[in-house]
Amino acid sequence: MEVVKAPVGLPGDFDSDGDVDGSDFLIWQRDLGDATSLGDWQDHFGDTSAVPLTAAVPEPATLVLFGLGLCGLLTIRGRKS
Repeated sequence: MEVVKAPVGLPGDFDSDGDVDGSDFLIWQRDLGDATSLGDWQDHFGDTSAVPLTAAVPEPATLVLFGLGLCGLLTIRGRKS
């Protein structure tokens, strides 16, 4: 397994997952082992990158359309009764 010593994002994030945590320390311990990299990890432990989340968030317009559709269905149902 090849580890990137100085990722483009966050110093000390040796597994490039967007945060500096214990798994990065394990990579340092197993593969890197130099004082400079350990200093990066110590200085940035607990930090996360400013990378935006990749989860989709519905837009407010989607909720408005859903509400209008629901009102239409309730209106049609009320007329049949």
